[in-house]
Amino acid sequence: MSLASAHKYTGGCYCGNVTFEMTSDKALSSLEPRACDCQFCLKHGAAYLSDAQGTLTFKAQSASRFMRYQQGSGIADFLICQNCGVLVGITHGKPGSRVGAVNSRAMERVAELPCPVQISPKEMPSSQRAERWKALWFPNVDVVVISG
Repeated sequence: MSLASAHKYTGGCYCGNVTFEMTSDKALSSLEPRACDCQFCLKHGAAYLSDAQGTLTFKAQSASRFMRYQQGSGIADFLICQNCGVLVGITHGKPGSRVGAVNSRAMERVAELPCPVQISPKEMPSSQRAERWKALWFPNVDVVVISG
């Protein structure tokens, strides 16, 4: 990704405890949110957005109000603010090789995004899901916790 052409996009939870900053060469209108049809994502109204050529950093102001939740197959961490309950994003993997996506509905400029497309990753084996995420999601995602 060229720094000269990179767009910076931000978002986060209602209370500001968990935020994210992503960069992409692409305009928001050309990115395609994906709405997972599993019960967890449906109940949270999540539609994930990513760019495999972009960058992504999540920041939590307070560790005590930040939750990494695993459900279903347990291979992904859902990043949730424990103060206001917003699902901000999702990650998979360990630091250095972690990939991730943001919940597009937690973006500041969500109105500029196209309508989400429906996806059904629950029908894939866990290994196939992980490979799909590595191909589509932001690479080398940082999750920074500011204070304990």
